[in-house]
Amino acid sequence: MLLVAALVVLGGCRVDTRVSVLDKGGGHGTVSVSAVLDHQAVQALGGESGLAGQLSVADLTAAGWSVSGPSSTPGGGATFTVSHGYSNPAEASRLLAEVAGTGPQSSRPFQLTVSNHGGFFHDRDVISGRIDLTCGLSCFGDQGLQSALGNPNGVATAPLFQQAGQQPAQAFGFTFGARLPGSVDSSNAASRNRSGLSWTTPLGKVTEVSATSESLNTGHVILLSILGGLFIAAVLVALIFLWRRRGGKHARRRKFWPFRKSLRAWYLVVGSDC
Repeated sequence: MLLVAALVVLGGCRVDTRVSVLDKGGGHGTVSVSAVLDHQAVQALGGESGLAGQLSVADLTAAGWSVSGPSSTPGGGATFTVSHGYSNPAEASRLLAEVAGTGPQSSRPFQLTVSNHGGFFHDRDVISGRIDLTCGLSCFGDQGLQSALGNPNGVATAPLFQQAGQQPAQAFGFTFGARLPGSVDSSNAASRNRSGLSWTTPLGKVTEVSATSESLNTGHVILLSILGGLFIAAVLVALIFLWRRRGGKHARRRKFWPFRKSLRAWYLVVGSDC
């Protein structure tokens, strides 16, 4: 997906790829990879149908990734996206490592860690690590392409760039994005907007990634509110019970008061006669 336009480098085409993390909090979220081809790249590949015919996604779907596209973009380009949900931070880190490279996870280009630190009132979500693309386009090669096409990248890209007088970074752009729950406390992102944080990760360079956000732990807050409501209700019931009980005693006193008053008067009368 990332290197299909290497076949049309000589046409001055452009492919921009974005790797993103949508963290929903609590260790859950989605990792996605989107490639956007410009109009020249799409036309050189035979249009949108030609592009779809050249993309092999069976291994992606077998590994649990969802595939969307290719679909048209304004200006005649096309976009193609694959995504995979995760249910814990360790799975998110593993999925990010799968985006590029082979071998141990610790040696792959996307060495990122997603973590969640739960507190009673607030949760803290952190994404940190580095994206090392000093390996250039070879970062995205694998043995499957080597076996099928005779080259880890599917095609020998160096002669193409040399003939076109271009550097790989002129044809391929890479960015990394993250959207964390709650409010972002700190980050070293190159840009920040309503869509989240964004880092530019050019080929041939290492990009450090760091971002922290804090969000309200709504589950604990709701639980505390329910317990507080039950406590207040219990106090009110107890007060009503005590009030009614004391009210009953006063009522009995008021009931026997005329009799006691009459008895006292009778004693006074009898006493005066004696």
